[in-house]
Amino acid sequence: MTAFLGIDHPLLLVRDLASTADRYAALGFAPRPLGRHPWGTCMQLVQFDGCSIELMSLYDETLIDQHAVDGFSFGRYIRDQLHEREGLSLLALNSSDSDSDAAQVIARGIRCTGTIDFSRDVRLEDGGIDRTKTTLKILRDPLLPRLSNFIVHQHRPDLILPSGMAHSSERSGRHPPGDDHGGGKRLAARSQTPDRSLW
Repeated sequence: MTAFLGIDHPLLLVRDLASTADRYAALGFAPRPLGRHPWGTCMQLVQFDGCSIELMSLYDETLIDQHAVDGFSFGRYIRDQLHEREGLSLLALNSSDSDSDAAQVIARGIRCTGTIDFSRDVRLEDGGIDRTKTTLKILRDPLLPRLSNFIVHQHRPDLILPSGMAHSSERSGRHPPGDDHGGGKRLAARSQTPDRSLW
């Protein structure tokens, strides 16, 4: 069997997005600026080389049923999962041809719940605004809701994985060595040397 989809990013649901992004910054990562989806969720990406972790929360519960397909509302799904607990919610699979890849998945017996096309504004490094274009193919398994997947096709990957994420440390998504941004020192101050006698 030929592999045709790769892991794009897991969705990590959190109730306090700002504090979580600060914690990732304190660990040396460089979270992308806040983004908002049209169905009431907000997010920040923590980038790696070719993939990311999407930190996600809610900003407006009145929008959660926007862009619903075949009875599935992405915003409501995230809201309900977040009310239950924080943590991993879905796993996005990357694609450069979502229609073809969804057809292969369907041929292998996995149901595609529907397609969501959307855009969101992205602030550029020069201060300007551009707009993403994204297609999602929902592969929800009601028996395994937190292990469900969706195919994501970024039509403007240059806005999602900008070249500026390649830092001088040669580690994508991480601040260069010595670039503390105040976070690492705060984290280190809370740390204690482990008692090796307990090992």
